Amino acid sequence: MANAVGVPPSSRRVRFGVFEADLAAGELHRQGVKVRLSAQPFSVLAVLLERPGDVVTREDLRQRLWPADTYVDFDHGLNAAVNKLREALGDSAGTPRYIETLPRKGYRFIAPVHANGDHGPVIVEERPAPGTPRPQTRYFALLTAMAIAASLVLVALLPGRPRDLVPLAPPAIRSLAVLPFANLNRDPSQEVFADGMTDALICHLAQLGSMRVISRTSVMQFKDTRKSLPEIGKALNVDAVVEGTVLRSGDRVAVSAKLVRAATDESLWAQNYEGLLGDVLTLQGELAQAIARQIRLEVTGFASRARSVDPKAYEAYLWGRYYQDKQLGWATEKALPLFEQAIASDPGFARAYVGLAESAVYGYPPKESMAKARAAALRAVELNPALAEAHAALGLVQTYADHDWAAAERSFKQAIELEPNLSDAHHRYSLLLAALGRLDQAVAESRRALDLDPLSSGVGHTLGRLLYFSRDYPAAIAQYRRTLERDPQSFWARLFLSVALEQTGAYREAATEWTRAHEAAPAGTEVSLPRVPIGLAQTLAGAGTAEGYREFLRKRTQWEAKLLPGAPVSSSSLAMLYAKLGDKDAALRWLERSVESGTRDVIFLNVEPAYDSLRGDPRFQALVRRVELP
Repeated sequence: MANAVGVPPSSRRVRFGVFEADLAAGELHRQGVKVRLSAQPFSVLAVLLERPGDVVTREDLRQRLWPADTYVDFDHGLNAAVNKLREALGDSAGTPRYIETLPRKGYRFIAPVHANGDHGPVIVEERPAPGTPRPQTRYFALLTAMAIAASLVLVALLPGRPRDLVPLAPPAIRSLAVLPFANLNRDPSQEVFADGMTDALICHLAQLGSMRVISRTSVMQFKDTRKSLPEIGKALNVDAVVEGTVLRSGDRVAVSAKLVRAATDESLWAQNYEGLLGDVLTLQGELAQAIARQIRLEVTGFASRARSVDPKAYEAYLWGRYYQDKQLGWATEKALPLFEQAIASDPGFARAYVGLAESAVYGYPPKESMAKARAAALRAVELNPALAEAHAALGLVQTYADHDWAAAERSFKQAIELEPNLSDAHHRYSLLLAALGRLDQAVAESRRALDLDPLSSGVGHTLGRLLYFSRDYPAAIAQYRRTLERDPQSFWARLFLSVALEQTGAYREAATEWTRAHEAAPAGTEVSLPRVPIGLAQTLAGAGTAEGYREFLRKRTQWEAKLLPGAPVSSSSLAMLYAKLGDKDAALRWLERSVESGTRDVIFLNVEPAYDSLRGDPRFQALVRRVELP
């Protein structure tokens, strides 16, 4: 980055993009037309223009613009001022052209600035926004425009020359996917290590708030694919991809990575790295910084936050993630001891605590498992407050275990501020919003998660579930079908599709989809079926009759009693079944048992359609209050 040149004190007017700021008059103009902007946002702009390209901390702005006696309201005031300023400039925090946010630090003005002082124009050079050419003087820009126009005329007149012109500069890279790194070892067990390298690099690059980075779930579907890079780029809707290889020998690891423009398969950058397995996090940070520099972005702080990890701890962590990603009960039971093994080998490994917390949230029995999740999430945040995944895991615990809605929302927002591209944070935040009845916001947040992880069946079926909670059953069904088009073996998408179909009266089709869901379930899933909110007696009756419900209920109750005698329940599915039968007393008894057990799904009491028949009952309202729902 070139050294920034500040705005001289004698400069009254400063130009950037299509705007001109009159610092003396406190006015902003866009192409000669005055833009309405109040005093405080303009003052923030003036301070940023004094130091283009440099980080202006929040503390700097507080000291300059907010008197000491207003310190209590400073955060709210500054955020409001920056939002109004961005609105006036037509700027975006996600893809900034003028003002970049550095989470927990401050702001930086990133556009070329021209300050007109007493001694003529001064060109201010700083880090350009993605895809922005180097700033030029107005005179040079005029000559360039004339040259381009002349060349266009010349090409048009030349016989036999193509009329399609190649752009003067390649398009900016605003979206990126890290493809699964290839394992060069012959040992198949090293596949997990290669996948872990892919995952970690995604996590690093996802912290680039001004760029869309595809999540792990979607890119893993292209592992060992024969599709070309242009085909993959089109499927994921990205400008560029990173592909690479991993070779592990003992405690040493060699990594090669290459940045490729997706549409043209053009290699933009390639580099080899080698180091100790215990320093793998540092290695990944160096990779992230190198790739970021290539795409004209800057990532700071990775090296300082990275730490060596015990090789045994890292390997156990990778295997834990492998099982955790399956999102099934039997796999969660395998993931938990692996994360505990990683922590035993390296008690300071924050990501291992995150994995333990996320797995324990879905463990059994609910209350005991939630206590383990809470302790792990708090420890992860304590070890690394800058780790977005740690705050997202804490938000998950605060949602399902603590029912502390305000704290959970703060945790999710903190995770998103630290890592705007963290699909899991948007995904889990959407479920909190749904529990609170803020369904429009929940659907929007879920769509953001799906944009970051477009091929994820987990995020896809969650969006369908939120549309189901919104009573938009046709939209929910369409979303489930889209998810199944990408992943026909998705147990959860097909299961929830059957529930949505039931709500529309399509009983036979619902029964068919329910049967297909269980046929597609991997081996070992059967043990978790009594814990799933099935809600489909039509599977046995085929016509949605009360007799069918009762027969299914009888078998379901026997099954649950056999597997879990006298133990806490892990879902409120039996309460849903009794509610469908119209047996309010039985439904409320099972629902109370679910609340006492601390099951996760009780947070959706206010939005689950199965409970609509119970809402007027004072006993149901008392349960809502016990769950501390609004």
